[in-house]
Amino acid sequence: MKLMNFPIQDVTRYCALAYSANGSLSAEHVFTIVAELRSGICKLLVRPGWTAMIAADDHSYVHEMLSDMRSRLSDDRSSLFQQLSSLSVGPLITYSAGGGVQHDPQIAMMLLEFVEA
Repeated sequence: MKLMNFPIQDVTRYCALAYSANGSLSAEHVFTIVAELRSGICKLLVRPGWTAMIAADDHSYVHEMLSDMRSRLSDDRSSLFQQLSSLSVGPLITYSAGGGVQHDPQIAMMLLEFVEA
């Protein structure tokens, strides 16, 4: 696992997704963050040990989603961010999305703890 290796000030756009099998939505349910940096590079970050928070029935679906996100980060970034910013149905729900994270200490802290997927 590779820890985040960029300053949080370099994040120009992000989307944090939560796993919610029962419809509840809180910061502890956030398991992945897609972050775009000033350099134009995008990062797909996950909470260490994230698989433990996903119900066994959803593992395959979540792995497929992460794989799709990885491939679309290089090919179709704009539509990926648009889609991820408005997820509201199913086990993956948009928790937070926006520009830089400097004004969102909760997301900034997660960026320091999450690792590259």
